[in-house]
Amino acid sequence: FGVLLSAGQLKFQDMTASANILTLDDDKIQTVVNLDVLAGADITGAVTQGSGDITLTSTVGSGSSTILFDTSAGTITFQDNIRAKFGTGSDLDIHHNGTDSAIENSTGDLNIKTTGDDINITAADDINLLVQGNENGIAVKGNAEVILYHNNEARVTTTSDGTDFGG
Repeated sequence: FGVLLSAGQLKFQDMTASANILTLDDDKIQTVVNLDVLAGADITGAVTQGSGDITLTSTVGSGSSTILFDTSAGTITFQDNIRAKFGTGSDLDIHHNGTDSAIENSTGDLNIKTTGDDINITAADDINLLVQGNENGIAVKGNAEVILYHNNEARVTTTSDGTDFGG
């Protein structure tokens, strides 16, 4: 698998340089070849192009995994249970299992920053902030109380007529 820059084109070729796997010309994909026919390639599955979209598909066990680059919508869609990993050690992981979604960071801090205005978190019902693995920190209940915890013990709870203080 090699890379060739020639006459304004960026070409990814097989080791024999006899077939262009992917050719980029004038910011457009010109050639895409089925990659699963290449011996020794580090890419598993197949890449196909049609109608301007690119679909990567790999068969895993009895199922398949698909990533779709939809050029008309300007989106990248990951099928359920495919993880997008970032960092040399795959330290950041974003995934969806068909029911729940997760952003997982396994090293350092996970920072969410805006240089604009506010950061808003919106939920259909409750928002729970957990610390020390799984201890309660703050619980915001939809149309109900807000509970502040200290060392996993409820200490302040809002009520319809004020505030209750624990312990």
